[in-house]
Amino acid sequence: MSNKEIFFTILSCFLVTVVFIAEWYSSKGNLKVVYPMNCLKFGGFLILETSIALNNPEQWAIMIFNLANLWGLAMNIKGLRRLIKKRQEEEGKMLPDV
Repeated sequence: MSNKEIFFTILSCFLVTVVFIAEWYSSKGNLKVVYPMNCLKFGGFLILETSIALNNPEQWAIMIFNLANLWGLAMNIKGLRRLIKKRQEEEGKMLPDV
């Protein structure tokens, strides 16, 4: 196997594992884990699909998927920020007034 094939294989296996974990926690409604895992997932797909397209010009159409990956990454970052803000607001309510 060439270095490229090893890279694509390892990254693909890693991303499949991340997808399984993200979907598992998503089914449980645990957004605290889901948003970061999805950010990792979409970022990984951006890297993988861009690498495939750059290494094989015949696969250039795969770059179209990066539109969906960018959108997914942006929405999960937005959701993570919302979750952090909500947690900070809840912690602020729990602090006694001095």
